[in-house]
Amino acid sequence: MTVANDTTPPIISSVSAFNITSAAATITWATNEASDSQVEYGLTTAYGNSTVLNTSLVTAHAQSLSGLSTSTLYHYRVKSRDAAGNLAVSGDFTFDAAGNTSDQLASTSATTPVVLASGGLSSINTVFIIVFENNNWTAIEAANPTFINSLLPQGAFAARYYNPPGNHPSEPNYIWMEAGANLGLTSDNDASNSNSTSTTNHLVTFLKTAGITWKTYQEDMPTGVCPLRSSGNYAAKHNPFVFFRDLTGSNNSNDAFCIAHNRNFTELATDLAAGNVARYNFITPNLCNDMHDCSIATGDRWLKNNLPTILNSAAFKNNGAVFITWDEGEGGPVIDPNFSSGDGPIGMIVLSPLAKVNFTNTIHYDHSSLVRTLQTIFGVMPPAFPWLNNASTAADMSDLFTLSPGDTTPPTVSITAPTSGSTVSGTVTVSATSSDNVGVAGVQFKLDGNNLGAEDTSSSFSISWNTTSASNGSHTLTAVARDAAGNTATSAAVSVTVDNAPPVLSSVSASGLTASAATITWATNEASDSQVDFGLTTAYGSTTPLNSTLTTAHAVTLTGLQAATPF
Repeated sequence: MTVANDTTPPIISSVSAFNITSAAATITWATNEASDSQVEYGLTTAYGNSTVLNTSLVTAHAQSLSGLSTSTLYHYRVKSRDAAGNLAVSGDFTFDAAGNTSDQLASTSATTPVVLASGGLSSINTVFIIVFENNNWTAIEAANPTFINSLLPQGAFAARYYNPPGNHPSEPNYIWMEAGANLGLTSDNDASNSNSTSTTNHLVTFLKTAGITWKTYQEDMPTGVCPLRSSGNYAAKHNPFVFFRDLTGSNNSNDAFCIAHNRNFTELATDLAAGNVARYNFITPNLCNDMHDCSIATGDRWLKNNLPTILNSAAFKNNGAVFITWDEGEGGPVIDPNFSSGDGPIGMIVLSPLAKVNFTNTIHYDHSSLVRTLQTIFGVMPPAFPWLNNASTAADMSDLFTLSPGDTTPPTVSITAPTSGSTVSGTVTVSATSSDNVGVAGVQFKLDGNNLGAEDTSSSFSISWNTTSASNGSHTLTAVARDAAGNTATSAAVSVTVDNAPPVLSSVSASGLTASAATITWATNEASDSQVDFGLTTAYGSTTPLNSTLTTAHAVTLTGLQAATPF
């Protein structure tokens, strides 16, 4: 008889939150096979809270969350493990007390189990932000830009991306993309002591603290100076970083840190080719190419000429992401009655090996969503860093990305005891060694393809096996190691023989009898040790030393006997 091993996790689908109140919610989902139920939830994608595991194996799952805080955005994901021990973990979802949820059902494959570790936004390595100027998306559509139109089928598009309500003109929107708020900087004036901020709570300072590199590339920016002042086609109002005093040496045009991080756009191609590009890159075309002073067609040509350099780079191909957007809306028809036409929607196009392809959603986003997304990508978020101002309540843009596995490297595992070919009886220890590029979550031992005890989630990776529970004869042991991302690996099989039946004794006889000695001989049907109990009654009372040599022909000599005495 052949027993098939089940190593496939359940398929999770139809994840949703409903019955949402100010303090509670119910999370439901489905699986394609009977499995258990658990929800992890919290204020960030680190979660921190879990529901009690429901071990009932079902295909329709429901878990209630309670003790929630009002007016708070919650992240959650669901977990289900089948009877064979295979674990599936969903992507990240959100809801708040107002009943708003993030619809990521399209990201949960109907045919492929979703198993994540650092997947989703945290799988993105390098970010490029390209910001154009002053156009509602309806104006972009009307201009019919050939290259921009060609990008839409290649990535994901947010059809309801707005500038923050009433946030105009340009400069406060660029500030918002760095800090999650305009910080009271509401003009288009150049940076100065009166038009800058001393706060250190903004994105790139968080990145610096976390050891993450960043640069801004500004087209036609003057070189060799900290570009606090507009010059020619360079507009300081389109460079958010010069308005933060901790980045400019308190408005010092000769500040070395500012000069090192504010670079002319011509350097980007060189940095990409040399592999020296930072992890976070903010790109602003000049006043003509960003569609501010010139046409949409001009900006489209600029993008056609420059974007391929990014898309063909190793930095982009290795899970990079390009966000193409506009700073603010400007007139046009009202698309959403809850928002002014002056606020958009503006365009947000996402290109990435991890982005959904030919995908459009209608989730409401604004620049706060971009900030929250960037904080999540780079891990500069609670508890180590606060959400930046309005990013604390914004929806991130994870719905535009596939739920990439992130860690796809399986563990390694091998059984160390018992050894292959050995004979076992009674209770023995079965042990294994296992390693993983991130960490081993557990090892499940199997006997003839069936689970042998529970998964061992300790670092010892061993169990006690009572061999009397198995039939005598040949058996196969394997170990299945699992990491936190759901990757599994099965060890090489170890064959053992279970022998819990005693030897069969035959041909017992006494020979070589003298007045004080005798030799006892016998045979066994399998190799075994030798020992004789003897005495004047069936209580015996005397025993020969144990001969531990395993043999089928046995002979033991008795000495010191009494003459004419029956033994």
